[in-house]
Amino acid sequence: MLKTVLLIAALFFAGTASASILVTPSQPLDIHFSGLPFIEYLGYQDQGGFIVTLSDTNPLDSGDVIRVELFEDGALTRPIWLGGEGGYYFDFYEPTDSFAMSVINAFQDNQGGIRFTALFGSVSIDSVFARMFVDGNQYGENIISTSSIPVSIPEPETLVLFMTGLFVMKVRRGQSR
Repeated sequence: MLKTVLLIAALFFAGTASASILVTPSQPLDIHFSGLPFIEYLGYQDQGGFIVTLSDTNPLDSGDVIRVELFEDGALTRPIWLGGEGGYYFDFYEPTDSFAMSVINAFQDNQGGIRFTALFGSVSIDSVFARMFVDGNQYGENIISTSSIPVSIPEPETLVLFMTGLFVMKVRRGQSR
């Protein structure tokens, strides 16, 4: 019995640690970045953009629609015009686990922001790689990755309550014998 309780507790506490960020119609994701490090010279035209990797358990499915807005500042107040009102819309006709976008002359001052909003469906984001090219030089880094997303850790009160429950179970088990 005690082993079963301990196994259930281990699974419960392990299950609370999720590294992906869920984006739904009511939960957009705002990302701010600045000071992207130099990577290498590639000779590309001045531009900025991102690459998104999604969770294997919640990729974009057929019919999902994600709105992406790019901003020239980390405060998300100076939008980059993407040819449409309110950002660029990604409509997915086939399931996918990644997508990307680049815009000419975006993020040239090495700072910016990105907002992802699910209009239909939901998505779990594992990583976002922001990058820019200035004078052919590539700058970029993972601004969100599974290793940098805070993981839920049980509060001390939860652990005390759990340990108290185990103690009570052990005492009752001893009394019934």
